Amino acid sequence: MNALPPPMPNGSIDRPANHDQDVLAMFLARKMTRSSRTAFLYGRELARFRTAVQKPLAAVTLGDLLEYVEARREAGAAAPASQALVITTLRSFFRFGQTLGYLTLNPAELLETPRTTSMLDLRWCNAQEIGTLIRAAERINPIAALLCPFLALTGMRIAEAASVRWSSFVVDPHRNIGVRIIGKGRKGRTIKIRDDLWQMILADRRARNLPAELDGSDAPLFPNRWGNPCSVRYLRHAVAAAVKQSGIKKSVSPHWLRHSNATLALAGGASLLRVQRDLGHGSIAVTERYLHLAEGLKEGSADFVRISLTDSDDSADETV
Repeated sequence: MNALPPPMPNGSIDRPANHDQDVLAMFLARKMTRSSRTAFLYGRELARFRTAVQKPLAAVTLGDLLEYVEARREAGAAAPASQALVITTLRSFFRFGQTLGYLTLNPAELLETPRTTSMLDLRWCNAQEIGTLIRAAERINPIAALLCPFLALTGMRIAEAASVRWSSFVVDPHRNIGVRIIGKGRKGRTIKIRDDLWQMILADRRARNLPAELDGSDAPLFPNRWGNPCSVRYLRHAVAAAVKQSGIKKSVSPHWLRHSNATLALAGGASLLRVQRDLGHGSIAVTERYLHLAEGLKEGSADFVRISLTDSDDSADETV
């Protein structure tokens, strides 16, 4: 990758069109340090944008951006969430270029992100469904058989699970087992491994003729046939195969198991701070969304409305 030209005295840099690719590479490299998935999605969207809008970045106008957003909507990205991804990508990229001093103006700042409806209430599984999924995964292959309970009991993102190696496991002074990972934003955290899950992990190791002692080996927890870590794509397919085998009538994905972990933990009495730490949420506000779901409808405003639906209206409040 060619280096960017040196900064000009006024803090900006020269803006020839042949350096646009360098700014894009720097932008995606920064995103990659936080989330490879985000970097992939942003990179794909920006590749579409650059193909559609044949202009140097410095020459792009608000009109160009609006035309592109509309073209993407007509091409299939019509759902609010899809439109939000398109606009968020453009705003983030142009803001980066402006912060870098490469762009004088940021026309994407005027784009409005559509309102989206949270689907969190629908994207989780109850304990019975997860049990069904785990039993079905055992009929797929050893990777799926370990992966599904591992995701459900750790709440890891699928990319985080793919990165786990035998050397990632640690023991605390009380002999509890944990797994140390580097998650989103390059932030490290340690998640407790429940004893029943640990026994499954050890059984998997023995089945592959590997030692059960924590010897610092760099072997991946989910290896492919060559002994390298399975790809995220393969692990997604493994979960999808287990879902199909289970007969569950939901579009369950690995991230659903993360949602389920948080929801069931809170419903079972775990504290917000504990769940926030284990899931690696940067803000407690993100974790609080699961608390609303975990509490369910055990108490609502309807419980305080004094209207009787029986023949007797003695308890009804007739005052206004």
